[in-house]
Amino acid sequence: MKYSIYQKQNPEFLNNYLNYKRYIEHYSNTTVREDYFDIRTFFRHLKFKEQNPKKFNIDDFKQLSIKDIAIDDMNNLIEKDIDNFLFFLRYELNNTPKSRNKKLASLKGLFKFISTNNHINRNPTANHKSTNTGKRLPKYLNLSQSKKMLSKVINSEQRNKIRNYAIVCVFLNCGIRLGELVNIDLTDIKFDERTLKICGKGNKE
Repeated sequence: MKYSIYQKQNPEFLNNYLNYKRYIEHYSNTTVREDYFDIRTFFRHLKFKEQNPKKFNIDDFKQLSIKDIAIDDMNNLIEKDIDNFLFFLRYELNNTPKSRNKKLASLKGLFKFISTNNHINRNPTANHKSTNTGKRLPKYLNLSQSKKMLSKVINSEQRNKIRNYAIVCVFLNCGIRLGELVNIDLTDIKFDERTLKICGKGNKE
């Protein structure tokens, strides 16, 4: 689902930023859409604070309109407003440190854009640092587990087992993302050269 279907629900400056990120910086539609959802959550938090309800309700929160959020609202924000949002993410939405860092990064991108274009006088996210999430070891299959998986796929009763076997082989050997695999066309495969062309993040081949 493209982020553009939400544009009628957004303030103009937000749409300008999303289009800049998609068509000038060449980020994927998926990345821009996820950034939009993060920013929308922040804008809804601003509306939520404005209404000052006695109790948080997630269903009511999701219905909050952000259409009337204006540049002036952005210009009036201070660092404390960002702190309050991060606090809200942690204790009301139960976001993990990784999720909070992602939303902070999305906000930093937006505020950098509107600050660079002289729409606001100060960037309230400029001094905010990401939370330390610690290093996590990658999960992987060893050779024995990989062979066992391939054996189960090829010996199954599924009608498309040959196709499924090829998909698993590509995943195991190429390390590509699901979205990258889904977008492979026959013209991307050169059997005589034994090559496979993948279009990754930022339209990089």
